[in-house]
Amino acid sequence: AAAAAADDDDDDGTDLALAYKMLELARIIYERHPDAPGSGKVAVSSLRARIGETLMEMEAFQEAAEEFKVAAELRAGEAADRELVFVLFQRCVCECELKRPQDALRSCEQAAAAVAAAKQVAEAKEARALEEIMGDIDAKREEVVTMAEKELEEQKQQQQAASASAAAAAATTTTTAAAAAAPAPSSTAFSAPTMGAAPVRDLGVVSKGAKGRRVVMAPIATNSEPASKKARTDTDVVEEEEKAPVDTASKPQECAQQ
Repeated sequence: AAAAAADDDDDDGTDLALAYKMLELARIIYERHPDAPGSGKVAVSSLRARIGETLMEMEAFQEAAEEFKVAAELRAGEAADRELVFVLFQRCVCECELKRPQDALRSCEQAAAAVAAAKQVAEAKEARALEEIMGDIDAKREEVVTMAEKELEEQKQQQQAASASAAAAAATTTTTAAAAAAPAPSSTAFSAPTMGAAPVRDLGVVSKGAKGRRVVMAPIATNSEPASKKARTDTDVVEEEEKAPVDTASKPQECAQQ
C-alpha cells in the first residue's frame, strides 16, 4: 500500500515519493549488509523511523505504524534515548489516526517510560528536550483516554441494542409457538335460538260446530306492554261466545235444512 501511494505521488512529480524510494533503497542495502561500517540494528532502526515519518506525510498511517514498530523492536536491549521516545510517540500518533485507542494508549505509556529512563542518563540539555517531549506525550495521552472512553461507550450501546433485539426476537418466537400449539376452536357448535319479534298471525276457526272455538295466537306481552294489550286466552273467547245472544230467527231454517 505504501509503494502504491508512492507511485501515485510519483505521478505528480512530488519530492515526497522520491524521498520514500531513496529511504527504501537505503533500507535494503543496510539489511543486506549488516556488518558494513555504519550499519547495524541502531542504524536500521533510525532508517525505519525516517521511512515511518515519510509514510505519515503520505497519510499511509497503517504502514507508518508498522515501520515504527519495527524500529522500536530493533532497539530492544539498547539504552533508552530520545530517538526511542520519538519512535514510540510517533507510533502512538499513527494508532490514534487509525482509531485504535487501546494500542495508542499502550504506545503512549511506553513512550513515557522511555522518557523517564532516558532522563536518568541524559545531560541537562537533553533532559530539557525530553521534558518538552513529555508534555506532548501527556497531551496525547489525554486525547487517547477520551477516545478509549468513547469507544467503550459505543460498544456498550451496541451490546445493549443487540440484547434488546435478541429479547424481542425471542418474545416473538415464543408468542408464535404458543399460538401454533393452541387448539383450534370447534366449528360444530350451534348458536342459541332467538325469538323473532314479528307478531303471530290469527289462524281462525280450527273446529266445526255452531260454537267452534277460535284459536288466537299472539305474542306474549312483555313488561313494557300495557295490561290492556295482553292477548286473550281460549277461555276468554269461549266465555264471550256463551254470553253473546242467540239469533232465534235463523234456528227454524237450520231445522228445516236438517
